Amino acid sequence: MNKTALSTSGGPATHRAIKSISRDLKWLNERTWPLASMVLVLAVLGLYGYIVHEKVPLSLFSPGIITGLPALFVFQLLAITLIVAMIISPALFLYSELPKVRVPSRKKRLLLATKRSRFQSITGRAKLLFQKHPFALIWSMASLLSCVIWLATVYKLLALEPNSEDGTRITTSGLLLVFATFFLTTLAAIIFRTRKSITHAFFISLFSSLFQILTFFIFTLPALAISESSIQQGPNDQRISLISTFFIALILTQILGAIFIGTLSKNKQPIATSTFAALALMTLSHTILQPVGSALTANALQISASGARACAIFGLNTQLSVLDDIHATPITSIPLKILTEADSQYVVRPHGTSSKKTYFVPTEAVAWIDDCSPPNPGEKDDGSEGEPGEKKDKTDHQPQEQDR
Repeated sequence: MNKTALSTSGGPATHRAIKSISRDLKWLNERTWPLASMVLVLAVLGLYGYIVHEKVPLSLFSPGIITGLPALFVFQLLAITLIVAMIISPALFLYSELPKVRVPSRKKRLLLATKRSRFQSITGRAKLLFQKHPFALIWSMASLLSCVIWLATVYKLLALEPNSEDGTRITTSGLLLVFATFFLTTLAAIIFRTRKSITHAFFISLFSSLFQILTFFIFTLPALAISESSIQQGPNDQRISLISTFFIALILTQILGAIFIGTLSKNKQPIATSTFAALALMTLSHTILQPVGSALTANALQISASGARACAIFGLNTQLSVLDDIHATPITSIPLKILTEADSQYVVRPHGTSSKKTYFVPTEAVAWIDDCSPPNPGEKDDGSEGEPGEKKDKTDHQPQEQDR
């Protein structure tokens, strides 16, 4: 009777999925201590990279920091998962429409038997990948063509004057050309490869193209920022070369990520494989790509400490002489950037400055925290600019002028 009830409650696929999840959860439970140690190590690496990169004086042995390491890891993992999902999502639309092709074992051996040189072996594996996954070849062609057009657009934008009116026109034209190139390439590939209806291929290509344009546009902003900080006085050719490297890495990540997710559903242990992939991405971001890990850690600490405020003003209930540099008035502070909160102290810096000078404000000295309000129209903001420590003596002279 139980077997009959079980058979009517779900199909064989559902039972296999439940059994696979149970097996993976049991596998994770048997390896709790190694995984927990890895989580702790990666959280410490992320915090250490943030301390080194931002020059923030935090102690890794502070009790408040140690207790927050698991929450820090969870935030970093979620942030990396969202970034990877945004990057891979355009490719998943096309990958689902172009299933992989089985390559005969004899042909596979011939492709991998080229041992004359390392280059021939690499080209043989690449040829095997393209034959087994036609998606990889089609996505590479469409993305590279679109990437060339978009890089030419970015190069023209870099050559413009800061306040040129042609920026919007060039950006719009570049996005339309990228969309048309990517859309037509993927549309022709789907129709030719799958022989599906034009309507079905049209919508798949449309969604892939729209998501790819959005990914290109979002990915350009950090690429420009990194190229500007790395090559400050160099010509635009060097900046475009660096940005091109980022986009090639983006395209390779999309291809490999889509193939990985596509094959993950057929894996016998998908949760275990996903866990190792997530830990590998975390390790990569905290070691080789340390600025990425530092940025993720900074966002986690700053958002939680400031209440998601990029700029904040403190209402001070006590006047400490050691904090005179950040006083705007006797009861309020200048605009501040809250780096973190640890051991009952806010770690802050003046907002909008490149200085690494750090101040420690006791939490009991802060009565309230508010957003930085912009100055009123027609009113000069005397306290928002300049170095910390400069005092506004405008109010001090007003009574004297009235007495005169």
